[in-house]
Amino acid sequence: MGGTFSASLSSGRRCFLRCFRNTRTTKRNGRPLNRLDRPDLKVSARGLDLSQEPAKVRDTYGRNRVGQGMLLARRMIEAGVRFVTIQGYVDTGIYAWDHHWGIFGHLDKQLPIYDQCYSALLNDLDDRGLLETTLVITAGEFGRTPKLNKDKQGPGRDHWSNCFSLTMGGGGVKTGVVIGASDRLGAVPKERPVSVADFVATVYHALGLDPHAEFVAQGRPMKMLPTGTPVKELF
Repeated sequence: MGGTFSASLSSGRRCFLRCFRNTRTTKRNGRPLNRLDRPDLKVSARGLDLSQEPAKVRDTYGRNRVGQGMLLARRMIEAGVRFVTIQGYVDTGIYAWDHHWGIFGHLDKQLPIYDQCYSALLNDLDDRGLLETTLVITAGEFGRTPKLNKDKQGPGRDHWSNCFSLTMGGGGVKTGVVIGASDRLGAVPKERPVSVADFVATVYHALGLDPHAEFVAQGRPMKMLPTGTPVKELF
């Protein structure tokens, strides 16, 4: 599939940049900032106000930064925001996001928090009819060593790019499906390996985009994704 970047897309990008320049000017001048000025980017201060949520809903997500962050993400999706990123961990005082040492105490605190709010988000989106049109991804940039290290502050696991997992929910993705498997140590893929490029192609496919589409930008042909194949078992 071929094509070119349209004038409307270029115009939209300029509008987006103007929006943020205006935002910075507003903040520098000390005026209250309640929303962005581009019509399709407007999220009112009320939309970001979690006090508008019933106490029971806030409790279901968990009264912590991750849980309330996921609840805020749901409100942003309802308001029409197209892409939301959530920092999915709390600072335990042992380590923030990494597991290089003190891994057991660290995860004993973090995992129950994430399990609670992640399931709450999926259920809430489903109850509101938003799950089929919202792709929810839990992923990091790599895995962890299959063996514990011997850090003097307590055992941990270091960076490991050879094997790791992620989750996808909503967005038309089948539920209860496990793709691939590692060896018994979690060191290398054993069955149905999926590359990072395959994962990205799968995201594009779920969003209705052709991962193999080709565009022309400034006279140069550009592939949307040079390599990678969608994981069709998920659809």
